[in-house]
Amino acid sequence: MANTTALRKYKESPDPSGVASLINIVGGNGRVKRGQLAMLPSLPLDILYEIFCFLCPGDLLALVRTSTPFRRLLTSRSSAFIWRAVRRNLDGLPEPPSDMNEIQYAALVFGGECQYEVHQPRQSSFSVLSCLPSGSRYDMAPSCSLMRQLPVEGFHGPHVKALKDQLLALSESEHEVYLQRRQEETELINNFAAAGVEWQLKAKKVRIMELRSKRAARAEVIREMLVEAGCSEEIEYFGWDRISRHPVIKSSQALTDKARSSILAQLEEYISAWQELRIEERVYASRRGVFLDAWLEFTTTAFYNAPLGSPYFPLPPSATIGFSPSIDSVIRQPGQVSDESLLEQLYSAFLPACDYILEWHREVRRELASLLPGYKPDDDDRTVHARLKLATSVFRCTTGYKCRIEGHALAYPEILFHPCFTLLVRGENPSPKDPRTMANQKACLAMGGRPWSCKGRVQVHHKQDIVVKILSCCGKDPRTTTAEEMDTQDPRLTCLVCAGDDGLAFMSWRPAVSVLLTMQCNRQKTNCL
Repeated sequence: MANTTALRKYKESPDPSGVASLINIVGGNGRVKRGQLAMLPSLPLDILYEIFCFLCPGDLLALVRTSTPFRRLLTSRSSAFIWRAVRRNLDGLPEPPSDMNEIQYAALVFGGECQYEVHQPRQSSFSVLSCLPSGSRYDMAPSCSLMRQLPVEGFHGPHVKALKDQLLALSESEHEVYLQRRQEETELINNFAAAGVEWQLKAKKVRIMELRSKRAARAEVIREMLVEAGCSEEIEYFGWDRISRHPVIKSSQALTDKARSSILAQLEEYISAWQELRIEERVYASRRGVFLDAWLEFTTTAFYNAPLGSPYFPLPPSATIGFSPSIDSVIRQPGQVSDESLLEQLYSAFLPACDYILEWHREVRRELASLLPGYKPDDDDRTVHARLKLATSVFRCTTGYKCRIEGHALAYPEILFHPCFTLLVRGENPSPKDPRTMANQKACLAMGGRPWSCKGRVQVHHKQDIVVKILSCCGKDPRTTTAEEMDTQDPRLTCLVCAGDDGLAFMSWRPAVSVLLTMQCNRQKTNCL
């Protein structure tokens, strides 16, 4: 059975030490894989050495960890010149200490892993990269003036303990010489560490400036491409600083010919969002103001004599009507439109908007009824409406912190007036990188709020059984009694738990429901009088 997976075949080089071992990565069809540097290990050594000398020490460390042949090649003594060459590629990097070779020095500066060994502290050098917190450092209370002369600052406990053991093992005549030598070594280490930190900060600053220069060059090229594509109005209106926050524009990767051909396709939706925001601020905002005044005037005259039981009541928020298809098409029509023409078109669209109000009520009722137990998707609108009229159909808002804590009961149709479902909440500001959401928010602000929506903001009240107890106290069937019937009967109730020295407090059934739903005690008793 032929093996179709890639196979690694190791071919030993004539070098008996195995330093120049080669690797050929061969696919199932016998062809060498391309595009993955598969041929790199099989190159002649002189070419490999030439390539390695252009790298940095961090790259060599990563290469050492890729395979055993590379580890043998780069960690041999004959490859020491490579590590020296790559170290000198970095201007200003201090020379390694005398007790460290090039590989150890590269691991110290570019390795990134903790080199501190608690159980086996290094005796020859204290130049290690440690991840231990400052609280793990050794705190020694010297018992004599001799121990106070030890250079213990900045070293960990095992190192200090080793210094102490070495000092106590010497004779008194050798103490001064030992301490002097250790202090000189400590001074050298501190100087070396200071030089390393200075180089690191300088290299980081150079790298930041390099990346900033690359990003600026890439952004300038993309800006010229967008101007040629006809996006100059958006750039002039919002400024290039705001538009250039897109990750595609902020990238530091150089633009190739292939990337240039696809860059406009990647930014097409992003630029169209900025175009929508510009038109919203310059054109649509004033039109929405005209619509708001016209709609208030229309509703004042058209629904002035409408009965309270009219299917249009309560009217939806202005933003809900403003985003309806008939009104939104008038506001978003292209070209210049005078206020007189706009008003004429809006009044013509208000009649279809009335039909939209009826449909909106049906959708809202079904959305709320779907949260109640026993809801069936095939129920007709009359059944859904009757279910919402029941006195036990109470909800609670889960949007604001105050609403979640207080847990006030919301019934239909009063729930349609709840501010959390229409007002823009503080803290919901869109990201400056999302112009489409900013355009939608500005449209809502121009119409006095956002369209009514309870999706993810409301749920059935978790203390709904309290309403059942109140209805039972009044001799009503909770399965059929509506809120309108309770309002007509208008019973008076009192809470025996809340009764104090001042006597009993009587209330109608709606305040009683609100009081008992928000009570923190677990014993609720009601009497119907």
